[in-house]
Amino acid sequence: MRYLSVNVRINRPQFNLNLNTKILLSGVTAIFGHSGSGKTSLLRCIAGLEKHSQSSIQFGQTYWQNKHTFLPTHKRQIGYVFQEPSLLAHLTVRDNLNYAIKRAGKNRHISESQVVELLKLTPLLAQFPATLSGGEKQRVAIGRALLAQPQLLLMDEPLASLDLKHKYEILTYLEQLKQQLNIPIIYISHSPEEVARLADQLIMLEKGQIISHQSIEQSFDLLNQANRQLNEQAVFLSAELIETAQQWQQMKVALKSAGKKSTTYLWLSQINVQPEQELRLKIMAKDVSISLQQAQGSSIQNILPVVIEKIETLDSGMQLITLNAGEHLLYAKISNKAVHDLKLYAGMPVYAQIKAAALI
Repeated sequence: MRYLSVNVRINRPQFNLNLNTKILLSGVTAIFGHSGSGKTSLLRCIAGLEKHSQSSIQFGQTYWQNKHTFLPTHKRQIGYVFQEPSLLAHLTVRDNLNYAIKRAGKNRHISESQVVELLKLTPLLAQFPATLSGGEKQRVAIGRALLAQPQLLLMDEPLASLDLKHKYEILTYLEQLKQQLNIPIIYISHSPEEVARLADQLIMLEKGQIISHQSIEQSFDLLNQANRQLNEQAVFLSAELIETAQQWQQMKVALKSAGKKSTTYLWLSQINVQPEQELRLKIMAKDVSISLQQAQGSSIQNILPVVIEKIETLDSGMQLITLNAGEHLLYAKISNKAVHDLKLYAGMPVYAQIKAAALI
């Protein structure tokens, strides 16, 4: 296995970045943290856009930077996708792509046709950037970065400037990119949902320090906490496809914990996945209800025995109930009146109900 070894020391009047880690050069490694945590400074050091005498960057067996060496950005064989696409306005989409191809030289492992097909750019090739939507511009920017023939793709919050519709559109393309191209990606984001959906590894930064560097499955609790801080009550879970009920357009999945399949099963709307393919689920607290008995004759497909772990008061007359489902935690957001009427308390066994259509 190859690694990107990163030892970065940055000392500024209002900010220090001090970290030493190895990033696996495979799949997607997300760098996550709040604004000011050091995410972009770290990426700029990896890209060679910043030079610091106390830092070292080693890509596999090659030093990009140390006390004696500093390889300029254009020699690091990276692709860089910024928050803003920064396309060349006087060139068509095709010419923007060709600009990257010309700069890449002869050693090509990604073809133009492959990129155009992957990112569905054919209808855009004759257009100028000014005529494109935000999502289309970012697709072109990703295509241009790929045609630079990178050994490493760096993405600095590429969805930050997009609306929700275009964010989901680009996320779909990024998932396909991850599956079809064998290029390691370092992906910066402050969105727990983006990270949970794309990443294989997660590095969490806080005030210039690494507070966690683990697999994404081991990091879901941290992302759930980050969601809470963003005032979104939801949990991320890893699952594996067990069976498909084609006639109902639904599928059954088994939740996973620490990479192991559990006996907790959920039904959700069918999507295009293969047996034993890993899935990442997002369950919103507002989509979980509580029953004192296991409902009979209900349209709700997912009814799980759980134990109330904690009850917290929220704004607007609502309560957040933390539910222990064995190896997994769920949240339920219900009214003060419901908590009172059901006489709920911490330690009480109840049933969590989740609509199949609500699972994301």
